[in-house]
Amino acid sequence: MEDLVQYLDSVKVPNRDAKIYKDECVYSFDNPESPDGLFLSLTSFHGLGREHLDRYSQKTGHRVFLNIKRTKQPISEEAVDGPAKKITRLAIGTPGGFVPDEPKYTYEETYKIVVLPKFTTLDYPDENLPVVVKNSVAAVIAAESATKVAEREALAGTWDGEAK
Repeated sequence: MEDLVQYLDSVKVPNRDAKIYKDECVYSFDNPESPDGLFLSLTSFHGLGREHLDRYSQKTGHRVFLNIKRTKQPISEEAVDGPAKKITRLAIGTPGGFVPDEPKYTYEETYKIVVLPKFTTLDYPDENLPVVVKNSVAAVIAAESATKVAEREALAGTWDGEAK
C-alpha cells in the first residue's frame, strides 16, 4: 500500500470525454482475455500488454495501472433450459429453428491495481484503497471504451437502407 501512496498524485479520474483504451493494447493485440490481461494506466488511460508495460512506465513515468483480466466460461446446455433443444424446422431465428444469437459463454472480469516498478498488486475492490484510486477505477470500469465510441461515431451518419 505504501508503494501506491507515493504515486497517488499521478492517478486521475477520467471525465466523460476522456478516451479510455481498455479493449486492446495500444502497441500489440493483447486484450483482457490474454493470459496476463490488459494493464490500463490510471494516468493516461492507455491499455498495455505485459511485455510493453515496463518500457511504457519508464518512458512516461506512469506507475499505477489497473489490470483487467477477462475469463471466458462456457454455458452448460443443461443449465439454460434443460436438455438441448432439437432443431425441428429449417429456419434461422424462429421457434423450432436454429438460434444464432444464443449466448454460448459467460465472461467474468477481475481487477487488480498494479504499482510499478516493484509490480506490487492490490486487489480491487478493497475498502483500504485510497478514494482517488477507487473513483478512478470505478469510472474506468463504467466508461465506454475509446474503440466503441469511435465505432459509434463512424456509424452515426450511415444510411440504414430505409427511404424516407
